[in-house]
Amino acid sequence: MSERVARVLVPQAGKCLFDYRVPDMHPMYRGQLVRVPLGRRRVLGVVWACDPEPEVPPERLKPIAEWWDDWPPLDPVLLDQIAFASDYYLNPLGEYLAFVLPPALRRRKRQVALAAVTDGAVGEHATGENTASQRRSEPVVTTPGPRLTAAQARAYAQLTAGPTGFDPVLLFGVTGSGKTECYLRLIAETLAAGRQALVLVPEIGLVPQTTTRVVARFPGARIGVWHSDLNARERQHLFAALVQGAVDCLIGTRSAIFAPMPRLGLILVDEEHDASYRQFEGAPYSARDLALWRGKAAQVRVVLGSATPSLERWWDSERGRIRRVTLAERATGVPLPTIELLPVTREAPRTAGLVPEAWEALKETLARGEQALLFLNRRGFAPTLYCAHCGWVQECRRCSVRMVYHRVDSRMRCHHCGWSIAVPEVCPTCGNGGLSVAGQGTQRLEAELHAAFADHGVVRIDRDACQTAAAFAALRKTVARADAKLLIGTQMIAKGHDFPALSLVIVVGADAGLLAAETRATERLMQQLLQVAGRAGRSGQPGRVLVQTRYPDHPFFQQLVAHDYAAFANTLLTERKRLALPPFVHQALLRADAPRLEVALEFLTSAKATGEAMREQHAHGHAVRLLDVVPLRIVRLAGRERAQLVVESPNRAALHTFLRAWRERLLQWPQRQGLRWRLEVDPLDA
Repeated sequence: MSERVARVLVPQAGKCLFDYRVPDMHPMYRGQLVRVPLGRRRVLGVVWACDPEPEVPPERLKPIAEWWDDWPPLDPVLLDQIAFASDYYLNPLGEYLAFVLPPALRRRKRQVALAAVTDGAVGEHATGENTASQRRSEPVVTTPGPRLTAAQARAYAQLTAGPTGFDPVLLFGVTGSGKTECYLRLIAETLAAGRQALVLVPEIGLVPQTTTRVVARFPGARIGVWHSDLNARERQHLFAALVQGAVDCLIGTRSAIFAPMPRLGLILVDEEHDASYRQFEGAPYSARDLALWRGKAAQVRVVLGSATPSLERWWDSERGRIRRVTLAERATGVPLPTIELLPVTREAPRTAGLVPEAWEALKETLARGEQALLFLNRRGFAPTLYCAHCGWVQECRRCSVRMVYHRVDSRMRCHHCGWSIAVPEVCPTCGNGGLSVAGQGTQRLEAELHAAFADHGVVRIDRDACQTAAAFAALRKTVARADAKLLIGTQMIAKGHDFPALSLVIVVGADAGLLAAETRATERLMQQLLQVAGRAGRSGQPGRVLVQTRYPDHPFFQQLVAHDYAAFANTLLTERKRLALPPFVHQALLRADAPRLEVALEFLTSAKATGEAMREQHAHGHAVRLLDVVPLRIVRLAGRERAQLVVESPNRAALHTFLRAWRERLLQWPQRQGLRWRLEVDPLDA
């Protein structure tokens, strides 16, 4: 019997495509699940190509060990997305396949029957009947939604008036404008057509709120939830349902963009501006950008929603690459909260870090029985522990940063590498026992406000208090019930949460973002402040936002007070264009780290010299520019010293052509012991 060849992709780094023998009569499909011998292991993979020219002599080919014939093949669009992500982000194919295949299935030593896996829930919030059929035999039940406001009706009409097929839309709606209701109606339209909807949210903490709304609107729908907190069994069941098309709507965080959805009809990306959509560790990717790619490949509508869009998407809408639909008023008819600037001076008295006007507003709000939120984007008790006698400061031994004092467990912690030590009782330099703290974190603010307002209930919401999705969900329920009147939180509380009783927001320490030496610092700060301001006054009562700042006359704060994100974005675009910064230039970042900075600098200097020589020889090399090799702002991280080299070009195609060739040259270099390097495309912090 003659035999054919299958090229199989396995979920691993490095070399991940291998050729295997296939019996002549056995059916073979691209995307088919198979288990193949690899060294001493048997590995789960997918058929990547059928009958390719084998890379090794036929007699050396091993046969495929198992054919998972009762499992449907992965849909072609998902396979093409894996290929695109690998090519665009210059990372091995197998690392992106690992996002798709559940670890529980990969660990199995032999084939598992599809029926055995699907004998379980679609997801932790699943509703409806779990069935193996791709299409439903009956329409999805939809409960009536609220009547649309005139503004919502206009926006929804514009959302659905686009062309059939790929239709990218930026839904620019102020906080509380009813974007979610537009999402739900688009989902209803999609499910009625027998298609699937994919809803992306930036963080796990937003999944329960979104899921509750979708379940309430579509009580008979098969709804799946995809995020990193799913256990192995839940992830396995969900994958089995997804490959069969037995999920009507999937709600998930960034990795859900790699979910198999053979009947995909709609992609929604809520809070599209959020940096959490970018994967930094492991295989890099942007879920927001892949959503646009997948929508185009699948020819479906993609809606990106935000009150504070990313500058890249705003620029796309300005030049007509995507449609922009605007919701300029709140669905409740209540005006946006007033934003007031409270000047901070060295002489001004402060209580718990609040100037007198903020302190009085806080007391008045609590006296009325309403909720108040203090926004401070700095966790811990205090950012610095020091000796007033000799000037010693507690620094991290592994990073070039100061350690943060956490009074809750009496530890000094590094927020970069995680190293912690007990709080020293005396100064290790001079022996002085009167160590002092400087600055303010959420724990210190909580302690000071609890002493003054214990009867009102004080809740702190930051990464230390919410280390799991369950912990955050519990705190969120407490806040939603208004059991706690005084909230203290970091940026994690500013993202799309709805707290009906919240009427006052006080922003503490806003100037840090304004003064940061990063390209995107002011963009992120405006997004944070407008988002957190939008938590106030969402359910009828007037909202008030007080921003403490030393620079009340800065143009940034004037645009903030006016809630004028459009003016801010256009001003920033003008500045970025003048300085040749993204989105007017496309960038890549070559980072290197080693035990000694000299090793990293030497590698990057040589890499730059090689790149310059290649640029001179390349037809479009004149469009590519290599900047200077520089140490990172935080040079030492987790015991390793770091430096970087930025490569940029106004032409994306020219940049990628150069990067592919350059990376191949770098991979051929002999590696010095202890040196690591990484090439990052479209970096957020170059």
